[in-house]
Order: sequence, then C-alpha cells, then structure tokens
Amino acid sequence: MRIGMFSNTYKPIISGVVTSICLFRRGLMDRGHEVFIFAPACRGYEDDEDGIFRYPAIDLPESYNASLALPFSPRISRLLPSLGLDVIHSHHPAIMGREAVRVARKLRVPLAFTCHSRYEDYSCYVPVGEAGDPLIKKAIRRVVADYVNDCDLVVCPSPHMTRLLEELGGAQCMEIIPTPVRLDAFGRGEGGWVREKHELGAGERVLVYVGRFAMEKGIPFLLRAFRLVLAEESGCRLMLVGSGPEEKHLRRQVQELGIAGEVVFAGYVEHIQVPDYLAAADLFAFASRSEVQPLSVLEALAAGLPSVAVRAWATEDMLTSGVDSVLTKRDETAFATEVVRLLRDTAERYALAQQARRTAQRYSIEATTEKLERAYERALREKSAA
Repeated sequence: MRIGMFSNTYKPIISGVVTSICLFRRGLMDRGHEVFIFAPACRGYEDDEDGIFRYPAIDLPESYNASLALPFSPRISRLLPSLGLDVIHSHHPAIMGREAVRVARKLRVPLAFTCHSRYEDYSCYVPVGEAGDPLIKKAIRRVVADYVNDCDLVVCPSPHMTRLLEELGGAQCMEIIPTPVRLDAFGRGEGGWVREKHELGAGERVLVYVGRFAMEKGIPFLLRAFRLVLAEESGCRLMLVGSGPEEKHLRRQVQELGIAGEVVFAGYVEHIQVPDYLAAADLFAFASRSEVQPLSVLEALAAGLPSVAVRAWATEDMLTSGVDSVLTKRDETAFATEVVRLLRDTAERYALAQQARRTAQRYSIEATTEKLERAYERALREKSAA
C-alpha cells in the first residue's frame, strides 16, 4: 500500500502525535508499504528523510508546540495524483485534517483518522473566550463528531475513546489500535550517567516526570504532592524532564513550596535519551487527565518503571492498579501516601516493574502495525464495494 499521512505537526516538533506517526511509519515501511508525510513547514528545518511534503506555515508561540499550516500548495496538488496513494490517514480533525478530506475525495480513496486527543480538554489554547468555556468545548465536540463521520476508518488509541465518540454520535467504523512503543530501546536504559549528571546520590530515591511543561499536564499537582512526600520520607528527589511554556511558573512554584533543593529541572532531552532518564528513577509520576494514551506512561511501562498516576480514563485503559502500577484519586494526600508506601516497599516495586514490562508487550510496533495494516485493508475493501 501507498499511504499519505496528513498532520498539523511533525518533526522537529516533539509530541506524542509526532512519535506515533514516526513509529507507525517505521512499522508500515518495515512491512513493505510506502508512507508519505504531509505536514506544515518549520522555519529553519530541513528534512533528512524522503517522502516528506511540506505546506506553507506560520510559526506559532511556543505554547502551541506547532506551526499553523496554510494547506494550499500548487506543487503538492500537482504531485499528489502521481503518488498513487491507496489510503489517506489524517491525524487531526482541522486544518491539515480538512485538507486530508479534500485529497481523499479527489483521489477517491479511503480516509482514515486517528483521534489522538480529547480535543475539548485543550480549549484553553483557543484564542477566543475564556479557558474552559462550555460553548467552546461544545463547538469542539461538534467539529470532531462531524469530522469522524467523514471518515472511512477511525483509529482509537484506547477503548475509552470509542465510548467518547459514540457519545458524540459519530464514528461507525472505529478500530482500537494503540500507539506503539520501541520495546528494544526502553528495555535497556542506562541510568548511571543521568544520576551522575544531575547529582543524584546513590541512596536517593527518584520520582520522574517526562513530558511537556503545559497547563493540561498536572505538574503543579505533582509538586504539591511531592512536598507531602518529603514530609514523610527524606532522601527523595523529583526530576522533571522536558520543557514548555509553564516552566517559569513551575520554577516559581517550587520556590514558594520550599522544595527547590529537591526538584531537578532536567530540561529538554533527546528522545533517544529518555530510556536512560527512566532507568535512573524509582517511580514514574503522572497526573494529567487530558490524554487519550499518554506516551510517557507507555514508555515507563516498557522501561519496567512502576507508575503512580492519577486515576483517569486514559490511565485506567492502560494500567492495572496493584498489578503494573498504582492509580489514585486526584487528591494530593492520597497520591503522596502511595508514593511513600512504594518507596518503602522494594518487593512491591520490583513486582510492579516485572508486570509493567509484560503489559508493554501488547504495544510493540509489530503488533500495533499489523492491526493498522488490517484496518487499512478492510477500509479499502469496503470502499471498493460501496
């Protein structure tokens, strides 16, 4: 098959969506398929791989972690018919997503769509109205529902997403296909140099968070809970790996909480180094409730790192509390209590770590790509029969 993937974001942007696209592209190409990427241009960035087509774009503020595509390119329009695409796969319901609809209709090929996010939870980034405005959330839900009904295949990374789309009244052609993880990379992290670089003592227990420093990630909650951990258990550090628009506020918060000496801002790290940062830690901490299938949690599973996470629809889909992780209600005291308990119980941490690795097996690139390949084939058959 020849597949065209349309996305509002791609390299050099680092995000769960970009990682998902890259991993599925690798998996599909390993199975003999050709995958072309259609995405916005990024100023100053030159692609080092073939099959990437860039639309003109406007650079956006850092908080958006993306460029704004202007999905009109005479060059790409002329080129598209010659690519012989069999499937168009969209990764967003707007902007490049609308371009994907137009191209799929013009070429008369199936349109697939991965619903990566519960988009209404990101209404704070809409530059009109107030954050969390119910009217804006309602409008976003309507856009998503209308979009999925334009599609021949809707890929849901988690079971909960199928239920959400059913509630919106859309998507009769859904397939649950999780985002993959590179098990080979995350199973062999080397944490020694990370602990040395960030001056983490041999006897210090380390909690780690990996991801963007953004409003929806729940990092202020983690900081408040960590202060409670320190009141019960000395010799602990919290390492925040990443960067983002909220970093200045987070640095101010650790000062106000009086925990600046125990919190390490590790900064942005290359994705290839993330396994080492996970290997340097004793527990993974996660408090976001806005994501469909948080890639950082999946990577922690693959690294055999037990998670303490806030109970939410995404974490409940991925994790089994008491088996490969511990889930808590969104309460700082409850969260801190579980962290302290696990830091003191080496045997339970080990048992959770072993099961975490087993859980991660279901997310291998090979297993998830095979599911996506079969879903494409069904969409092609149904399109031909229509």
